[in-house]
Amino acid sequence: MTSKRIVTIILICYVLVSAGYISYRLWQDFVDHYSTQAFAQGKAATIQAVIEQASPTTCKSFTVYDVDQQVQLINTACLTNQAADPSAPTTGQ
Repeated sequence: MTSKRIVTIILICYVLVSAGYISYRLWQDFVDHYSTQAFAQGKAATIQAVIEQASPTTCKSFTVYDVDQQVQLINTACLTNQAADPSAPTTGQ
């Protein structure tokens, strides 16, 4: 093998490895961005659902679950209304 052929092989290997690394980094950045965006959308949808369920117009409690935990939530405005008007309903479901 001549030195020119060896340099050519080394350059081809360098270009292939560089292209592979760049492609891998671009893919990782895409996946990271996609998962971050999906997380943010899920978080926003969950918050919106909790806000809608805690509406002061219905004054119904609702359950929030997480794996092995659960809690009953109600809007504090409903508790204030209950103190002012004891005949108002405070629990639902």
